[in-house]
Amino acid sequence: MMAIGSYVRMWHPQMLYLEHPDWQELTSPDAKPFGPEHVKDWPPVTGCWNSPFGDFYIRQCVELTKQLGWDGYTLDGWGCWTRCYCPYCRESYRQDNGREIPFRKSRTAGRCRP
Repeated sequence: MMAIGSYVRMWHPQMLYLEHPDWQELTSPDAKPFGPEHVKDWPPVTGCWNSPFGDFYIRQCVELTKQLGWDGYTLDGWGCWTRCYCPYCRESYRQDNGREIPFRKSRTAGRCRP
């Protein structure tokens, strides 16, 4: 039997604008989630992996894989290059480091860890 794979990116920007704006990545400490008036903007918003979006995304990939009878699914490096300031990332960083996430305009401007 031959295994066949596919790559499907299940991005949900409309859900992130309309149903779960708190799951959006926020790229600065004063950023606010985008609302429904931005649904047609490009590029669309992305969900933060540390919010409930991460688990939602993985569950839907597993479900699609089962429904289509695939042997597996690949989830590749999506949304992992942003320093995020959403409430989920802030709380996680506070718990790990006892302070707020430092803000620097460039990823390469300095270290985030103490």
